[in-house]
Amino acid sequence: MSGLTPEKKEILKGLMGSVKCPVSLSLLSMEERYKMSKPLIELIVSESGDWEVLRMNLGEEFKHEGHSISNHGWIGLLEVLGYEVDVREIFDEDMENENY
Repeated sequence: MSGLTPEKKEILKGLMGSVKCPVSLSLLSMEERYKMSKPLIELIVSESGDWEVLRMNLGEEFKHEGHSISNHGWIGLLEVLGYEVDVREIFDEDMENENY
C-alpha cells in the first residue's frame, strides 16, 4: 500500500471491509483497489500546443477539446464530478481589490 496516505488506507479498509468482493477483486492490492475507485482525468496536449483534449470516463464519458480548454470545459468536468459551480462576472476594479 505504498503511496497511500494513512487516511486513504483507513477509508479503503472501511470500504473493503463492508463489501463482499469476488475472488478476483480480493486478489488486488489495497492500492490497486483505491486507484480503481477514482476516475482518470486526462489532459492531452499536442506537441505543438495547438490542440488540447480534456477527458474523463466515470460511467459516462466526458470530453472537451479545442485549441485551448476554456473555463466552461473545466466547469463542465467539475459538474460531471458532482460539484456545484458558481460563475460570476465582476468589475475589474472589484477583482483588483479582491472584492469577490
